[in-house]
Amino acid sequence: IIVQGGFVIASNINGTVHVEHLTIRSNESYGVFGWSSFTLNDLIIEQCGGGVYAEGSSTIGRCCNVVIHNCECSGVCAHSGASVILEGSETSIYENCSDGESYHYGLAVWGSSSKIQIVSPLTKESISKGNKGGGNLGARKGANINQIEIIFSESQKQFFEACRKGNTDLVKSILDEHPEIINQPMKNGATPLFKACQNGHLDVVRVLLQSKNIEINQPDEDGATPLF
Repeated sequence: IIVQGGFVIASNINGTVHVEHLTIRSNESYGVFGWSSFTLNDLIIEQCGGGVYAEGSSTIGRCCNVVIHNCECSGVCAHSGASVILEGSETSIYENCSDGESYHYGLAVWGSSSKIQIVSPLTKESISKGNKGGGNLGARKGANINQIEIIFSESQKQFFEACRKGNTDLVKSILDEHPEIINQPMKNGATPLFKACQNGHLDVVRVLLQSKNIEINQPDEDGATPLF
């Protein structure tokens, strides 16, 4: 479905507004302008004044497999305490900020308590590319660039902890449902295999090594590998 013009999510809405499977284009303002919490799934926002804008300390915007490109202003903006969560392998914010203004960015946080959270394995560099104006990442009005951060999904956290503690059954269960997380490191670069080896959980190590996608020699930030 193609929508000519964007939409506004009004303030003081109870619950979360869900929008999915749309292409939004040709809007002078942002494609999605949210003053209440929202979830966007499988959206394309293009040729608009901006991409996704969230404002207010109670506003949480979750964007899964959302593509934003060729917009005049910022691709994603979290303002005045809002949080925006970006996830999904198809999520991409590229070639926005065509007005060239230095205060527009691919990903922008405004205010000291605003946040943009990128769910691993996505990275800042992989989803925000080729944006003009101030560039791919930016912070203004008391914000810090570190308010654009990488976070981990609940399944990633549970899987990592199961490997670390030697819970073989839980490792198998999570891996069956989410095989793509087997090599995803935590913040220090250590993989689930690294932690299983480090803590001597041989049954977990055997389960992990049975996966065809396992990276045996993936190093942590210090260059150490699971079998080093």
